[in-house]
Amino acid sequence: LSSAIPHRSTTISISTSTSTSTSISTFHPSAMGAGGGPKAPPALLFGGAPAFPFVLPLLLLSHLVTPSVAALTYPASPHFDAGEANATLHLAWSAYCNETALRAWDCEWCTGPFAVKNVSLVRFLQDKEAGTQGFVGVDKDVHGIGRRIIVSFRGSKNFENSVEDAEFWLTRLDAHLPAVPSDVKVDSGFLRAYVSLRNASLEAIETALEAHSCQDCEVLFTGHSLGAAMATIGASEHSAKGGITSLFTFGSPRVGNKAFVNWSLSNMNSNANSKVLYRMRRQQDIVPAVPPRSIGYVHFPTEVWNLHGEGTADSYKICDGSGEDPKCGDSEEKPFFPADLLHLKPAEHTQYMGYRGGDCLGGYGTS
Repeated sequence: LSSAIPHRSTTISISTSTSTSTSISTFHPSAMGAGGGPKAPPALLFGGAPAFPFVLPLLLLSHLVTPSVAALTYPASPHFDAGEANATLHLAWSAYCNETALRAWDCEWCTGPFAVKNVSLVRFLQDKEAGTQGFVGVDKDVHGIGRRIIVSFRGSKNFENSVEDAEFWLTRLDAHLPAVPSDVKVDSGFLRAYVSLRNASLEAIETALEAHSCQDCEVLFTGHSLGAAMATIGASEHSAKGGITSLFTFGSPRVGNKAFVNWSLSNMNSNANSKVLYRMRRQQDIVPAVPPRSIGYVHFPTEVWNLHGEGTADSYKICDGSGEDPKCGDSEEKPFFPADLLHLKPAEHTQYMGYRGGDCLGGYGTS
């Protein structure tokens, strides 16, 4: 929302299973874009692309393969700030905007009360053949000297992304990335999307770190939908190289198997300065329910469940450190896949924290 638009002050409650609820006062622009105007309701979307090309093959596999997936035991992330989360959401939405707007940093999601105001674009990321997009930038407002690198990947927006979304089979990560255990596997389509921008993003990160003489700078990976999956793989690779890594995603599908989550978190936890932040999942969002657990996929922790209701402020439940808290988003995945998808709502996939995103006014993917 622009500063010229009046805001409705609401109370957002934050709760955990181990602590009492806490309330904070914040702005809550329900069902609006960053510019303050209501947006047209989205159609059936998977981050902007048709929602269900992957459902039938997933259904077939879910009946053929039903591995036992034990709960992971990582501690829940210790701190959640709704203002920081909303600022990061704006960075994730910004990846939908075009290069011209990002270079000027005057895009729809670059302004407003929660936007990160002072980002300098290092590189606009785009692979037209794969249909993927994102950016690497420097957040100059962190400590006033540019101590944070931003890597943001866009969610699905075209037919190519729908194909990538549909390539749901697990594939070995070591076929594409060095020094990865052979049992670490991720979604084939998500990996293909990440690889399409991998070299450009790695080069841009290194350029930013060198330009600021800052090998100890934090690198924040974020994204929405398909972009969230790409960010998760990117953060995992960066932390494996010893980089200081933060990860905060929105509407992420499951990205890989238990071995992938274990490997990623062990690398992040080995660096005391790295932060495994959050994966936000909106109540009734259909995308985080796929691919299903029944074919070996496991969610990355820690989940923040974005609860909402008609006429009430959004609230945020901090889930346990398993990534698959049965009292959070997983509680909606009943009775079984794919019947659980029938009561979930694709429209909720682009409605996080009171903002309707998943696109950018003025277009996307063009200069």
